[in-house]
Amino acid sequence: MGRFSTTLNIKNNSDREGFLKSFCEMMKKRGFVKCNEDEAAVSYALAFGDGWVTIANEDYKDNIKKAYDERKLISEEMKTAAFTVEVVDSDFAILCLNSDGRTSKIVVGDGEGYGVEKTTFEVDDWKPLIKNGDSEKFLDTVGQDDVFAEETLSVTAEILGIDTYYIDADYDEILEKSDDKNVTVIYFKKVAVKAMSLNTAFKKVFGAALEPLGFRLIKSKYPYFVRIVPGEEIIHVISFRKLQSFDPKYDLIDIVGGVATVYRQRLDLSRSPNNENWFKDNDWIYSHQRPKNSDKNRENYYEFKISTDRQKMLEDMQAACDITCKIMVSMLDKVVNIDACIEFSKELGINLELCDEHYGNDIPGNYYKEGFIYFKTDKNIFRNKMMNAISEIALREKAYFERVQDDPVLYNEVQEELKRRKAQNTEILRSYGVDI
Repeated sequence: MGRFSTTLNIKNNSDREGFLKSFCEMMKKRGFVKCNEDEAAVSYALAFGDGWVTIANEDYKDNIKKAYDERKLISEEMKTAAFTVEVVDSDFAILCLNSDGRTSKIVVGDGEGYGVEKTTFEVDDWKPLIKNGDSEKFLDTVGQDDVFAEETLSVTAEILGIDTYYIDADYDEILEKSDDKNVTVIYFKKVAVKAMSLNTAFKKVFGAALEPLGFRLIKSKYPYFVRIVPGEEIIHVISFRKLQSFDPKYDLIDIVGGVATVYRQRLDLSRSPNNENWFKDNDWIYSHQRPKNSDKNRENYYEFKISTDRQKMLEDMQAACDITCKIMVSMLDKVVNIDACIEFSKELGINLELCDEHYGNDIPGNYYKEGFIYFKTDKNIFRNKMMNAISEIALREKAYFERVQDDPVLYNEVQEELKRRKAQNTEILRSYGVDI
């Protein structure tokens, strides 16, 4: 049976002390701090050479993905070149490089029996790593088919300036050389991480996605992201509601959003999003879009499972954010004026309810109704909407609208009320820290 191993080689642009410091700082960002062997949750064996550091972890052999992920991470975090060496049954080896944001893969030897074919690569990606800049020798060496993988890697190591023993050494093999002054073993323990709340995760993840789109987190007891549409009449709002979960490992949330105008009775964002009837979620928006969506295998956009584990929580929240940007935000983007606001409400089945004859009084149950925006647009829009109205409420709305249109005094009173509402709601928005 041939050799199987996975090793990570890092170009060292510093001295030994500098490299170790950078490596430990990178691990700290991942939630690990240096410790003694008895406390360790993870350990790395490092072999220092002339301009190179070979790193092995005991998990690399059985978890190639971990080696690949850490190669990419180290290259990005430490701003250097890093490549993995995976030896398969001594028949062939796979070299994968990350450098300056680029990737390159070389298959050394014949891997066709394993379903691994030769790959094309740019020698320029490897050239800065070649000790004497001899690209031809490098190409000749890695381009051979019938090879004994370890022997070819030894020649490759010489070309790159890496110790021939270490280029493909696994964790145990580097530990065997622990008496070598160039070998260091580092142990890390997991740092206790403070639990993250749903509010914090929502603000962190959605803030990163929504703020570049013009949304801002307002000053409120509840997590509302608000965007002011140019013209300062319409605002877009996104938040979340917590649902009941029967699994202690997960919370359930529903992402909700809506459109409001400065012409409603009161633009109140001091209330919990759980109590807001004018909010709709992704599932509602998706199912009401035109043309009607017919994807029978679509995900359930109504509720999102959010892990109580800190890192997984952020990943789950990001998945909810991605769907929200795809569905909710893309629809809100279209609501840029009063006419579009009316069309948005119509498409989502939201009744604007123009029945507020006592507009001078703040009627608590009607504070979010938007019916008065019909007096900010062409009167035929409302009349066309009510053409086939037969319900008692709709007929009452129609009668009120026509009475306002036919009575100049009443019409002027309504226009003054619209100005009052706009001024009041503008000040309310400013009290939330919204720049309007």
